Amino acid sequence: MANKPDDALEEVSQTTELSPELIQFKTLLESTFIDVELAFVMTDQIPSVVVPKESLHDLCVFLKTNSVYDSKMLSCMAGVDYVDYCQILYILYSVENNCTIGIKCNVEYDCKIQTVSDIWKAADWYEREIHDLYGIEFEGHEDMSPLLLYDGFEGHPGKRDFPFYNYEEY
Repeated sequence: MANKPDDALEEVSQTTELSPELIQFKTLLESTFIDVELAFVMTDQIPSVVVPKESLHDLCVFLKTNSVYDSKMLSCMAGVDYVDYCQILYILYSVENNCTIGIKCNVEYDCKIQTVSDIWKAADWYEREIHDLYGIEFEGHEDMSPLLLYDGFEGHPGKRDFPFYNYEEY
C-alpha cells in the first residue's frame, strides 16, 4: 500500500499494462513534458495520467489546447480518500474528437493546489466541493466559500477519519 503521493505514483507506473490509446497518450505527453515524472494507467478504459501537483495546471492547459485531445470540456472532477493522501481525478472530453482522457493528481490533505477553474469554468463548484469534503485549497480560485457545508462547519466529512458518530446536528 502506498504511504504518500509519490509512492502511489511509482506504484501505478510499475503495475499498468498499456493499451494502444494509452501508448498514444503516453508518447505525446512524455515528448512534451520531458522533465515531469508522469505515470500512465487505464481508468475504466479511459487513458489517464498521474501528474505531480506542480505540473497539473500546465498539463491541463496543454490538453485543452492540443489539437489531438482538444479537451475543452471538464466532464467530472472528484476527490478520493486513500487515508494517507487524497487523489483528485479530472475527466476531460473532446466533442470535436470524441475523446475522453483522465488526469489524476495525488496530494496530501490540507495542502494547496493550483485551481483549474481558470481553464474550465465547470471546475468552480467541483473545487469548492472537494475543499468542503477533503480540506484541499485551490490557489487562485475566486470563491472558496462552502458549497455543501455551512460557514463554521468543523472538519471535512469526505475523509475516512471524520467522526460521523460524534456529529450532532443543530
